[in-house]
Amino acid sequence: VFAPDGAVAGAGRDGAEGKVERAAPLRRGPRATYDSAAMSLYPVLLAVHVLSLLLWVGGLVSIARLVALAAAAESTDARGALGRSARALYRSVASPWMGFALLTGLGMIGALHGEQFKHGWFHGKFTLALVMLALHFVLGARVRRVEAQGATEADGGWARTMSLVVMALAAATVFCAIVLKAMRP
Repeated sequence: VFAPDGAVAGAGRDGAEGKVERAAPLRRGPRATYDSAAMSLYPVLLAVHVLSLLLWVGGLVSIARLVALAAAAESTDARGALGRSARALYRSVASPWMGFALLTGLGMIGALHGEQFKHGWFHGKFTLALVMLALHFVLGARVRRVEAQGATEADGGWARTMSLVVMALAAATVFCAIVLKAMRP
């Protein structure tokens, strides 16, 4: 029988009834007691998550740079080629790695049974991840338009700003995931 304070009441080691022993406290965080199969998968999920985030964010920054270059290009042919390149990069690099980041992130949440939601650092990281996800689709829509209609001067300024915003969001996410997580009580 477990008492509310974590003590175990019942027969002691010597068989005496009523002796109280303390149970080991529950651990929290990634090393808490969870399903061993899920926990053995957690480091793999984390590694793939970090790799996919690097490639996803790098892809978004590269796409924004291609749009800015397309807007500054002198010839229509160069604008078209850069727009097609941006779209190809969006489809072949940014979108697949965004999917891997999303799936591995959900997998880590599942492996820890949502334990992360109990911590403030995770709420910040999760919110920034949702903003980054929204920017991914906004950038995709802009790239489709640039590919179809060509880049304008306004697209160049927008793309340069988008590149900085993506990098700032990535830095803020890393801050939440590493610094704030390390500072938690």
